[in-house]
Amino acid sequence: MKKSAAQPFISAFITIMLILLVFVVSPSCVALDTFSESQTNETPDLEAQIFVKEERTLPLLPAENGEIKIELFDSATKQPIKDAHVLVELIDKSNKRYKTIMFTGESNILSLPYQKNIVAMRLIADFLDTEGSDYYGQLNEISINGDSFKAYLVPAGSVIGRVSDRNDNAVSGAKISFLCGGEYDIEPTYTDDFGNFKATLPQGNCRISASSSKRSGFTDMQILQGTQARVDIKLHTKIAGSNSLFIFLIIAVVLILLIFLAVKKFRKFSSSENKFSEAFSKPQKPETFVEHKEDTSMQILIGKRARDIMSTLSPKEKEIVELLLMHKSLTQAKISWKTGTPKTTLARQLEMLQRKKIVDIEQEGKLKKIKLTDWFLEKD
Repeated sequence: MKKSAAQPFISAFITIMLILLVFVVSPSCVALDTFSESQTNETPDLEAQIFVKEERTLPLLPAENGEIKIELFDSATKQPIKDAHVLVELIDKSNKRYKTIMFTGESNILSLPYQKNIVAMRLIADFLDTEGSDYYGQLNEISINGDSFKAYLVPAGSVIGRVSDRNDNAVSGAKISFLCGGEYDIEPTYTDDFGNFKATLPQGNCRISASSSKRSGFTDMQILQGTQARVDIKLHTKIAGSNSLFIFLIIAVVLILLIFLAVKKFRKFSSSENKFSEAFSKPQKPETFVEHKEDTSMQILIGKRARDIMSTLSPKEKEIVELLLMHKSLTQAKISWKTGTPKTTLARQLEMLQRKKIVDIEQEGKLKKIKLTDWFLEKD
């Protein structure tokens, strides 16, 4: 079975599409796995980010080596932080997190059971007479020497926000990042199923950014100590590179189609050119009034007069003369049959040729016999 010329291009097109599909799906799967893992291992407890005025305690693991005392101070005034409820979050080397809520009371000291392999600590202090959180501190790569150390917390405020798309639909799982003045390493968080998020941020100017898989948005705001601000972020800006693969796919498809059409047109042109060359490469028939299917012994050679007259005749008249040159003489009925000309039309054409002294018409019974004149054949 003969293969179509388009089959190789169709196969190549399908192969390229499959390869591009693999590139499209693979990063998406990896991104989904990464996002799921980040939600499992890295997303902070949204309810625990801001101190909620409830009677609850998240106990730490049993102490392994006595207690650690933490003295809390205001980093700006260096004054002790007293009568505050403090959310304490400890992070070990395996990124496990242990949380509890404690009260400093009249002193500024927190007593915590010692936990093995603790490498980081996050502290959020809140006074009951303020609407939001009041202090924030995050200690990374901490090293506990002895049974106490001092922690300096920065003045902070609370933010409650909502992330929505351009149609005001809530966006769940959007990543929320924070960029605040000073060297504050604030962990990103994620929106819940209703597009909401909570955070405690250092006092001052902060940029809060939200991003989903394709779009992003941000807002700048002033954080004030002890306040709770409300912010709404709309995702309206396309993330650079999010559509690059899709655009590349479209360009690839267009290029393949253009190549296919160009090859197809080239083949068609080559085929036409070959037919054209073959037509002109064939030897041209000389101007001789010879019908090869007839008996060549009856052929009549013509002179200059006959050739000159022939050039002035109409196509039908010329056809009749050529036929008579092959056969010397023919009946009117046979000429009509051979040329496919109706008898009445042929009669007018023969009468015209007779007036031009090209043919003689002889009546033999009921038949009319037609032949070329001697004058036309230059025999006179």
